[in-house]
Amino acid sequence: MPITLNTDALTSIETVELLLDRTGTQGTSAEEGEDDELLAFFINAFSDAAHAYSGRQWKPTETNTTKRFVYDGSGRLSLAPYEASAVTSVVAYTDRPVADQLTLTVQDEYLLEPRQRTPQGTYLAIKLPAVLREGTEVSVTGNWGAGSVPSDVEYAVAAEAANAYMRASQRAPRGVAAEDYFGPDVGPLALSRRAQAILDLHANRSFFG
Repeated sequence: MPITLNTDALTSIETVELLLDRTGTQGTSAEEGEDDELLAFFINAFSDAAHAYSGRQWKPTETNTTKRFVYDGSGRLSLAPYEASAVTSVVAYTDRPVADQLTLTVQDEYLLEPRQRTPQGTYLAIKLPAVLREGTEVSVTGNWGAGSVPSDVEYAVAAEAANAYMRASQRAPRGVAAEDYFGPDVGPLALSRRAQAILDLHANRSFFG
């Protein structure tokens, strides 16, 4: 079965091809189908790695969906690896019978954070009341995913995929000696330090210090 882009892909095959065209590392037209599958594989892998490293959900989006979390007792419930564009209900103790569950009231009993939202208009955490203890299961219903990808994040994923393609194809880049887009330390399926530095600017944790 052909490899295609996942719904959480953070860049496109065309974007990676543009980077590769600049260094003459693309294959011939006869190899285009195989190249597209290889690029899709790398884009999917690095998109998953970027989501996991940053604790963000730029893609995909989900509507009216319930996510279950286990509260760590810190006062703040992290929504990672998800993020909510809207929250319609927060219910505690959902691992218990319905009669024992507690539906929280916005503002009075929980607050969505960051208060000003992310640049994509999403929330990354929920401040919970002190009455809830560590280990409490909390179910959050709402709309999930930012639905847009910051341009520098897209570039980071595209560059990582291009680097991996160059290594896998064993085609020497034209005009850039032994270097690649992020430097010679880049591994084929591991985020480079430069990609991590870009993702650090957008990571879930960066909004909370």
